[in-house]
Amino acid sequence: MNNVSKSKKYLNFMTLVAFCLAVLVIVPRSVYGAQPLNILLTNDDGYNSPGIVAMKAALVAAGHNVTIVGPLENQSGKGASVVSSEWVDVVRREPGVWSVDNTPTVAANAGISLIMKDNPPDLVISGLNFGQNIGRSTSVASGTVCAALQGVFGNIPAIAASVGIDFAEYTEEPIPFPSTFAAFGPAAQFVVTTIAELQRTSSDGRMLPEGMMLNIVFPIPYDQIKGVKFTHLGQLSAGALTFIDYNNVIPNGGGPVLMGREFFNGPDPVSNADTDAFWGGYISISVLSGDLTARIDNFVNVATRLIKLAQ
Repeated sequence: MNNVSKSKKYLNFMTLVAFCLAVLVIVPRSVYGAQPLNILLTNDDGYNSPGIVAMKAALVAAGHNVTIVGPLENQSGKGASVVSSEWVDVVRREPGVWSVDNTPTVAANAGISLIMKDNPPDLVISGLNFGQNIGRSTSVASGTVCAALQGVFGNIPAIAASVGIDFAEYTEEPIPFPSTFAAFGPAAQFVVTTIAELQRTSSDGRMLPEGMMLNIVFPIPYDQIKGVKFTHLGQLSAGALTFIDYNNVIPNGGGPVLMGREFFNGPDPVSNADTDAFWGGYISISVLSGDLTARIDNFVNVATRLIKLAQ
């Protein structure tokens, strides 16, 4: 079979899988007989943000035991950062809901190693995030994605989930970004269905292979979603940083410059990119690894070239 035929066969298979997963959204949970899980739910928007509240409601309705441990305030874009402090306020706001006065990474770790240490989570979910976490640079900067990674680092399956925003809706009344708010409910149900399917198809009791997590991104409006695609992190960003030297200060040693963001709508140079899926109206599911080590062929290539350093 030539490469073209192989590619067509692969794409046809992935299209079929995507269609089947999309259909699963409307299938009741009872079809799977999914077992209740002990879930740590975190995010980067804050412990009481609308996205995390919607996610908890869907998980509880599905029979799961949920503990929220999220940042005290909005910590979007903090990535895996940690605010060093000798003391951190960790406060129970209500039964099963905790706030942590620090970054998403700290909140997730407090949930795993402190609050739930005697009843460890079976799954870490981070989200639903307010805004799309697509592309490599945006995902690395995302507190949502990095909070989920803390589960992966602790050998706990994890899912990061985010809902897109349309900046043109900023001035909408009575609330801005109505399409995002409208998507929280069905997006949360999709995550619940995904969990049930991971449980149903597990052959060894694990929902995901060791060291892996999912990054699920929902475009808006939700009722116009075309389907599901399995994707790679794109090269383009949801909002790449830009710098403009309006006052020409850089040639003279520096000073204030204007920092902004540049938004793209594709196409992405990466094949099967999550960015293209999002801009095309598809839910994207990317399987991410917590191991940043290079792919084996690249690892061997570089290690072989540097072998004399180890002699």
